[in-house]
Amino acid sequence: MRTDEEKREKNKARQIRYRARHREKIRADEATYRRENPDKVKEHRRKHVFGISPMEFNRFHDKQGFSCRICGQTPEDPTGKAKTLHIDHNHTTGKIRGLLCRHCNTMLGYARDSIDNLRNAIQYLLDTQ
Repeated sequence: MRTDEEKREKNKARQIRYRARHREKIRADEATYRRENPDKVKEHRRKHVFGISPMEFNRFHDKQGFSCRICGQTPEDPTGKAKTLHIDHNHTTGKIRGLLCRHCNTMLGYARDSIDNLRNAIQYLLDTQ
């Protein structure tokens, strides 16, 4: 009689063989799922990457008035539909700082979250008005 560990190993090997034989179908099914369930995919990513539940994410949204923490804008797509804000976090500690629009989140990323870089950018803009 097999032990539980042996059963798990055999099942894992079977799953690996199945995924290898059906790689294209699995990829197509996953793409279809992501396309048909974008909210579930976002929720899963937030939980997996940031450890934040849908309820916690909604609390951030409510606290910020559904707008970007930096510029105050409510992001919209070209049709006027409100878009989701991005979770901004400290890359060293992992602590969530707030929710940002795509532009402000990208700005911080390009500045490498450096206060000095952002101060220099502000001074540059002031000097070249």
